[in-house]
Amino acid sequence: VKLVHRDIKPSNLMVSPSPLAPTEGRTGRLPKVKILDMGLARVVDTDHADPETDDLTLPGVFVGTPDYVPPEQAENPRAADTRSDLYS
Repeated sequence: VKLVHRDIKPSNLMVSPSPLAPTEGRTGRLPKVKILDMGLARVVDTDHADPETDDLTLPGVFVGTPDYVPPEQAENPRAADTRSDLYS
């Protein structure tokens, strides 16, 4: 399933394990970025479309955090795609 988060910002990202951990006791794993707070996420995969939930974002409604929202999402939240998350 393809998702667009629509609210990527520093406070919605977590790095695990912490890169600031002391050198002793490290696991040897590379840090991973985990995306948090999927409250505004939208399914964009047409193979898994659900007519019940596809229209939950009403036209003219702003979603996201103003400091991080891409221009196309500010104009139309339904126009947001994976490029919008990269912009954020």
